[in-house]
Order: sequence, then structure tokens, then C-alpha cells
Amino acid sequence: MNAILVNIGCGIAGGLVVLGVQETIAYFRKQREERQTLTVGNPKLKILDSDFLNKYEPGKISIDKIIQEFGQANRIETSTESIGEIAAYFYILENAKVIFTTLNKEPNIVSITVFSTRNQKYPIICKQSFKDDEEIFGKAKLTDSILRDNVSIENHESIHEQTTVIKSRFFYRQIKHLYFGYSIDGYFEKLSDAKGQLIQQVCVSEVESISPMLSFFDTFYN
Repeated sequence: MNAILVNIGCGIAGGLVVLGVQETIAYFRKQREERQTLTVGNPKLKILDSDFLNKYEPGKISIDKIIQEFGQANRIETSTESIGEIAAYFYILENAKVIFTTLNKEPNIVSITVFSTRNQKYPIICKQSFKDDEEIFGKAKLTDSILRDNVSIENHESIHEQTTVIKSRFFYRQIKHLYFGYSIDGYFEKLSDAKGQLIQQVCVSEVESISPMLSFFDTFYN
């Protein structure tokens, strides 16, 4: 009798173990499928891929492709500058807010601006100098490499905020230069004083004069 009970108990325990393994596998499969469904390139876009700024490059992707992958923009703003007509496409996602710009109605994207909401579940890599190790928004700071390749420093002030945009030019893939605009909180007149400041937004652009940043209201509100 004892042997029978032991065999029954072992059978039940074994079944529970198998069931537990199956449930665990099913859980992680579901998590992976949900993540894939949410990521850029799927119809139900809700989050920006963590490696987005490494995969999308101004000049190599069209606005039609962006609309195909992201859907229609939350809003579109146009302006006429000395270099031509600029169209800015604003997108609000779960873990980021993004601006894509085009110039003179040309199909290719000229610049990409990213502001991370610092969603701990879906962090985004902040594009820094190619000489620096990769870091996510919320931890990425202005480095010596960024400041060394600087081409301009711009201070912006309103009743709501004070920000400084540090713009640097990096030689990219031995082919061309790209301009990187880094927005930080605070008012800085000297580059040396800005070193180590936390990067709030990044704009990667083909054109030095095109580096739009999200406003206080854009970053604070949905």
C-alpha cells in the first residue's frame, strides 16, 4: 500500500513539475510575442525599439516608410526657413516622443529627434559619440568626446524652462558627417561647465541648421 501511495505521489509531483515548466514556457512566449507586437514595424505600434537610433539613420529612410511603420503622425508642423520648407512629424509612443523632419518635400528624412519617457521596462539607447560606450536615456551624459567635436552651443530660455543645446559633428562610417544635437537642462555659456550633464533629448541630422527639439509642453504632456 505504501509503495502504491509513493508511486501516486511521485506521479502527481512529476505532473506538477511538467505543468509548471509548460506554464513558464507559455508565459515567456506570450511576453515575447507581446513585445514584438508593440515594437516599431508592427501594426500595433506602442513602443520605440531600444536600439532605434542605431537602426534608423537620416538620409536613408523615407517619410513614407516611417508612416508605414509608425502609422499617421500625431501632428505635423510646417515652417519656411532660409534653407527651404521644413515639415516636422510628431509621434507620441509609450516610451518615447519622436520628431521626424523632411526638407523641401523630399521623401527622405533629414533629422530624427528622440525624447525618452524613461520607461524602465522599455529603455532607449541614447546615441552619443562613436567613441563612447552606449548608454540609455536617464544615464547618458555629455562626454569629453561630444564636447571635443562641438560646433555650437545654444541657450534657450522661457518662463517654463532653461535648456542648452550642444551640437557636435561626427564623421560617420567613413562616408559623411552627421550632426548630433544634445539638449540638457539648465543654462550654460561654457562647454566645460556642461560636461557631465544628463542628456534629455538627442537630434541626429544631416543638416546643421535642422535640429528641432521637443518643447516643455511636448515632453511634459501627452
